[in-house]
Amino acid sequence: MIRLLAFALLFTIPLGWAQTGNYPNRAVKFVVPFPAGGPVDSTARTVGQKMTQLMHQPVIIENRPGAAMIIGIDAIAKAPGDGYSWLIVTNGIVINPSVYSKLPYDTVNDLAAVSHLTNTPYLLIVHPSLPIRTLAQFIQLAQKKRGQLLYSSSGIGSANHLPVVQMDLLTQSHTTHVPYKGTAQSLTAVVAGEVDFQLSNPFASAALVRAGKLRALATGGVRRLHSLPELPTFDEAGIKNFSPGPWFGLFTSAQTAPALVHQFNAWCVQALNDPEVSQKLTAEGAEIIADSPEQFTQFVKKELQKWAKVVATAGIKAN
Repeated sequence: MIRLLAFALLFTIPLGWAQTGNYPNRAVKFVVPFPAGGPVDSTARTVGQKMTQLMHQPVIIENRPGAAMIIGIDAIAKAPGDGYSWLIVTNGIVINPSVYSKLPYDTVNDLAAVSHLTNTPYLLIVHPSLPIRTLAQFIQLAQKKRGQLLYSSSGIGSANHLPVVQMDLLTQSHTTHVPYKGTAQSLTAVVAGEVDFQLSNPFASAALVRAGKLRALATGGVRRLHSLPELPTFDEAGIKNFSPGPWFGLFTSAQTAPALVHQFNAWCVQALNDPEVSQKLTAEGAEIIADSPEQFTQFVKKELQKWAKVVATAGIKAN
């Protein structure tokens, strides 16, 4: 009778208990679809190092750059849902479905949203030779010289391409896009004067602004940056409801059990709220979010709709 009772109880244990009891029992992998050394890679390593301590298992970073993150995203979309393969990406993940007519994965059905990690407000940077010092002057110049101001990005449909399209729509301006093969090349183009401006990650450009090699006009955050406190936000400078800049998010295979997703989310949120981690990420220009899988899922759905409208209005297609 005791054996029968024990057997019956085995099937009444909540699914989450059975699936997370000895999890993880080996190394966990973060796929980062960017080269080592950039802001996404830095965030993954910072958070991963703290999560290694929390989980008592190593977090391994696997850089799989290329093809507008599609290679890395597809790897996770097709990975086993065993809780050992995770993905850290930018908001390019919600832009790609509108820009690319064919993707090897389904963003909604093949991936599970785990946590919105951070927002990284972009800086509007210009080459110092441009005769402007404020956002208002920039908009006036862009409206006057329609199509003559050139801006660089890390590629068609990238996280620093479409926000400029959105800014043009909001301000009734017209600027010309010059895509490059990556973040470093596109930023170098502004420094060299090959293009006039860019929306740039402060992780890469704040030091160049402080050195006088670039001029910053505004930041896309809800508050001013710690690294450039004198720089106004877009809202303060006159463009309302515009917060350009990538967000970083954590995803996994849609086959992963909800119990594992929530357990991993709990460790991730704990890592992000650690004072040492949050201080490091904030110093790099990030704003900590650290929400739940449910909150992040709803946010992703809204982002997919938002960028679909921008892409459709501008008629952008990469293939």
